Amino acid sequence: MRRPVLTKCSARCSLPHWMLCFTTSMKRTGFTSRIRSLMVVVALMATSVVGAVAATPVVAQAQAWSCNCVKTNVSIDGDAYPGRGIWMNFDWTNDSDRTWTNARMSVIFPEGVELEWSNWEDQSYDPATRTLTGTPSFWNDGVFSDTIHPWAENSQYFEVTFDESLVGTRVNILNVASYVSPDGTPSSNRNGLYVDVQEKAVDFDYRTETRFTPDSSDYSGTSTLTSKVYNDGPGRGGQVEAEIYFDGALTLVSDVPDGCRDYGVNWRGMRNIDCTQEVPEGGADVGLVASWSFTVTIPDAPIAADVATETYEAETGLGCSTSGVSGSEDSNDENNSDSAILTVPPSPVGRLAVVRNLPASIDKPGITTNPTAGRSMTSSVDVFNAGDAAITGPISVVIDPMPGFTPTSITATSEDSTTPVPDCDLATLTCTFSQLGDGLRARIVIVGDLAPTIVDGTEFSSSVTVSATGYDPASDTGSTTISALAEGIVSITSVTHAAPGEEVSYDVTVVNAGPSTMLSPVVTVTLPTGMTIVSLPDNCTQSGNTLTCTLGESLDPETDVSFGFTAGLPDEVGDHTITATLSSSTPLAEASATEADHLVATATTVTDLGVEESDDVLPYTGSNSTMLVLVGGGLALGGLILVSATGMLATRRRND
Repeated sequence: MRRPVLTKCSARCSLPHWMLCFTTSMKRTGFTSRIRSLMVVVALMATSVVGAVAATPVVAQAQAWSCNCVKTNVSIDGDAYPGRGIWMNFDWTNDSDRTWTNARMSVIFPEGVELEWSNWEDQSYDPATRTLTGTPSFWNDGVFSDTIHPWAENSQYFEVTFDESLVGTRVNILNVASYVSPDGTPSSNRNGLYVDVQEKAVDFDYRTETRFTPDSSDYSGTSTLTSKVYNDGPGRGGQVEAEIYFDGALTLVSDVPDGCRDYGVNWRGMRNIDCTQEVPEGGADVGLVASWSFTVTIPDAPIAADVATETYEAETGLGCSTSGVSGSEDSNDENNSDSAILTVPPSPVGRLAVVRNLPASIDKPGITTNPTAGRSMTSSVDVFNAGDAAITGPISVVIDPMPGFTPTSITATSEDSTTPVPDCDLATLTCTFSQLGDGLRARIVIVGDLAPTIVDGTEFSSSVTVSATGYDPASDTGSTTISALAEGIVSITSVTHAAPGEEVSYDVTVVNAGPSTMLSPVVTVTLPTGMTIVSLPDNCTQSGNTLTCTLGESLDPETDVSFGFTAGLPDEVGDHTITATLSSSTPLAEASATEADHLVATATTVTDLGVEESDDVLPYTGSNSTMLVLVGGGLALGGLILVSATGMLATRRRND
């Protein structure tokens, strides 16, 4: 993650310079709304500490050179150039052992000098007189006040800018300090500060660059961190201070370069090294201004299994002591910081993956390739090593039991030819591999039978898990839809000829040739006009000329069921056909014979049957006439045989 470079202000900077630097750095990090109040607190605390620290040693000196008075003056921090903020100080010194009260101060700005900011208490600015007035704050007995205790010192800060029109001129900034002596006598100091406004040099553009070389390395590897500062011009730049940070987990194995100071690891877990580069008199020209290099080593801790890569960051930013020459300024703050990433790829490691494969189901009736209840089904499991290192075994693959499926065989093969043949157990549906090389695959094939009772459209799923010691397990679930398909055959048996109005028995048979169980089989019988039902079984109901006969909840494959009924034929002579139609909630195969017809012809004479009369044909008298003719003929033939036998026996006796 990229961390913002928070510019750290060096102790080498004067307080106004520190505050200016802090303002700049806070602007870069988006906190400008609180800069003013923070600077007030910092300045007040700093000046009060200065006064407290300086009070004791000054006592000894004051006895030698004391003026027994309050001294005030206004000073400027650096040279005056147009177009840039200049910090100025209103300094107070109580050079006596007396206490003064009611301290006040004011500064009168000439034309072309504009007030930008101040931290004075009770301050006010009168644009008409161009006068800033306020109260100094002295730290007294734990509180700030306008009372000046013995030997106290204080500085109040304000910022001004100079107009371009003042270049080459000297301006006088008047200042007045007022206070009351211990005896109640008002006193005041009036001073002037002459400032020469100089022509500003052309601005420069300092740019930082941060690089790891190489930027990718294995654990325990080494990389060189280089931080550089360039001047992109067009003007000349001044002294460079670079604040360099890198991940505290990296170990610095090289010496800290000259001009650099190691501050150790900070609160962000980043190691901080500050480096300063002096520039030639007249400033740094366009091009490379400064460069520092550090050799670091990467930790040897293994990368976590769930982390794709490990990264380490470094940053280079310009510090507050970076300056220009002759009033020149850095024209572009956006490129004052830069970062780099050192990447550590994960160590090669094997990674288990598995896919459960079940036959696809096509949502169309009668598709023979669909997994079908009552038929054999072949499925497979693919085990992969998706990593970049071999997985050492044992690698265990467990296939969960599948309700409605009876396995008959399980076999396995592996693309890793260096290992023995995998060992599989049919009873537990497990296979064990001794090793699987990186990028290789092993396949397990399971063959078995689907129960014929599985209902059509049943969602069928199967899960598999692969595991090996030291590796994350993998699992997958495959699913498909089971089809059910039954080959049903319906048939009708009865006489083919009968007399009109005769009662005839019909037998209806349904056969399930499989492969699936036929659920809720029903036979619908359509009767011809004029036929009447004499008797029906309990599984049948009549509605008009239609019989509806249920055949139970199911009919198993390779079984049949029959039922019968008796009907009275119509009184008319002719052909009388009944039709039986088979249906089921289980889809019926295309080869099914779901409809059967049976015709019974009725007649009273041979002519009715369409046969010509002759002397050799007896008259037809009904469904039993044919039988009578046959019986009569049989009896006649029997009589002839008997007569012949009797005659032959009598002849034989005579001959004896």
